[in-house]
Amino acid sequence: MRAAAESPAAPRLPTALEQGAITALDHDASFADVELGGLALAGQHARGVRFDTARLSGVDLSSSSLEHLCIADAEVQDCNLANLQARAARITNVVISASRMTGIDLGESVLMDVTLRGCRIRPGVLQHGPSGARDVRGLRAVPERLPRRRPGGRPLPRV
Repeated sequence: MRAAAESPAAPRLPTALEQGAITALDHDASFADVELGGLALAGQHARGVRFDTARLSGVDLSSSSLEHLCIADAEVQDCNLANLQARAARITNVVISASRMTGIDLGESVLMDVTLRGCRIRPGVLQHGPSGARDVRGLRAVPERLPRRRPGGRPLPRV
């Protein structure tokens, strides 16, 4: 068992992954050993989708409902996860960077060894409780050094 102060485990990814292309997410779809980039998958509805040993870059999953989503050993970069409904998700050994996560719903989810770098996310969404994640272990949030205000002066939350 790791000490509490230890950093989250990094994703176990090979240097090269097979390029993949998908146009829709189906129930229980599984994507393994794949790199997905620039995909428009907003508004999808599927249960049990899995991304194992994967790299997602520029993928738009905004306003999707992906209950029981599983992401393991993955890098998620420059993705739009805004208003993603991912209740009861399991996210393990994942680095999420420069991604929009405002309005994400991770209620009843399990997050282990997850690193967030420069992501926009509502404060408190990853806390335990009725609307938050069920189990959070090894979470590391690295703030991005960008302006903290929107045009007009309103604060822009970043983790």
